[in-house]
Amino acid sequence: MMLMRYIFFIMLSIVSLTCAAEESERLWQVIENMQKRIDRLEAELGVTRDQAIVQVEQTTEVTVGNAYARYWLSKDSAFDPGAEPPLREGFMTIEKSISLNPAQYGYSSDGLFDEYFDPSLYPVAAVVIQGDLVVEAGGEYQLVIKPTPPREVGGAGNVEVSIEITVNNRNVFTTPFSKSLAGRQQSVSLSAGRQSISVSILARSPGFGPSPVKTRVYIGLQAEGEITSYPISRYLQPGR
Repeated sequence: MMLMRYIFFIMLSIVSLTCAAEESERLWQVIENMQKRIDRLEAELGVTRDQAIVQVEQTTEVTVGNAYARYWLSKDSAFDPGAEPPLREGFMTIEKSISLNPAQYGYSSDGLFDEYFDPSLYPVAAVVIQGDLVVEAGGEYQLVIKPTPPREVGGAGNVEVSIEITVNNRNVFTTPFSKSLAGRQQSVSLSAGRQSISVSILARSPGFGPSPVKTRVYIGLQAEGEITSYPISRYLQPGR
């Protein structure tokens, strides 16, 4: 119902900008008639406008979370996160698709010619996200991982991506360096409530072609019986 209302409002805006007066009046009548039909249907169903708005607000998906993140851009292709200080670290908002762009981690870019986007200078980009994974119901879940390393114009790219995920210090998913865009799935047993989680993503370039900072990785959770996954950020909270 609400979607139909929004469409009507858009129609009204278009009418006011583009239609002649007589055409505008005709469309106003059509829209008013449709509005009356919607009001009548809502009354028959026992749903008021205010109730409909509340229902929409209650079912709005939360696709961002908060966690502690450490982000690196490295000049060393043999990157070791334990031996190199991160470019940025702290509690950050985690989007539904995890990006390796430095702008995501609080760095203000200098624009098109920013040296951080030059793979010959910075062949490695990496992020480690740590927090609590909070699920309402325990059981078997599917981890859904979809890496998106950057592509060359007209073909595949040369950026490789590796991913590692641990839950309660137990490794539940690891993929070696790969240029593939293919999605992966892994079953994982989760308890109801909180469990610590760590996500490590590393993208590396041979020093030419697309920059590794253009890499994105979707990580989702799909509960048993659900037809789709939800971004892991939906379940992320800062660790205790």
